[in-house]
Amino acid sequence: MTTTLPKGYCLADITVHDATAYTQYTSRSGPAVEAAGGRFVVRGGTPEVIEGDRKVTRIALVEFPTVEAAHAFYRGDLYQDAVPYRVAASSTHYAILTGNDPAQMEAPAPGGPKGYLYAEMHPTDLEKYMEYPKMSTPIVHRFGGRFIVRGGQPQLLEGKRPTGRVVIAEFPSIDRAREFYFSPEYRQAMQWRLKYAHSDICLLTGA
Repeated sequence: MTTTLPKGYCLADITVHDATAYTQYTSRSGPAVEAAGGRFVVRGGTPEVIEGDRKVTRIALVEFPTVEAAHAFYRGDLYQDAVPYRVAASSTHYAILTGNDPAQMEAPAPGGPKGYLYAEMHPTDLEKYMEYPKMSTPIVHRFGGRFIVRGGQPQLLEGKRPTGRVVIAEFPSIDRAREFYFSPEYRQAMQWRLKYAHSDICLLTGA
């Protein structure tokens, strides 16, 4: 019996201080991702912050076949050669995430660029908070979404900002992700979450 392992994700929350110098990093990091068998899920753009007060300016999310492959990419010579250029031109919160259980994932929707809801949850009462996923999951599915990362503790590699439970839901488009968040159905589930967690949430357009 073949067991499918969860995918691994490299998540970089980047604040660029020198855009010209930063291109020296992107010109090197892209080939390093390709050589390691990764693919950009989200790459740059302007995140739309819809909850929380954390400023988010640039997100890169890279998918790898496994968590081990994500770690190997980060430690590899090609990517490490690019890192000093990023460090010189920006500040970064960099973490490796474990993908959702493949047995619980729906097939990806066909079409153009996907939309993503990226949330960091900081529960104040974990036991009561855990009722929220039961409420929100059917609504995510109703809007064509699927969870690619869900809960657990990220493995922080760079940065000092505390990171809570990370949830990343993929939707057929950014408009569909926005419709989900602002829907009356979700707003009801959201009221429960707001009682038992502090959250930072933004919408991202896929690569």
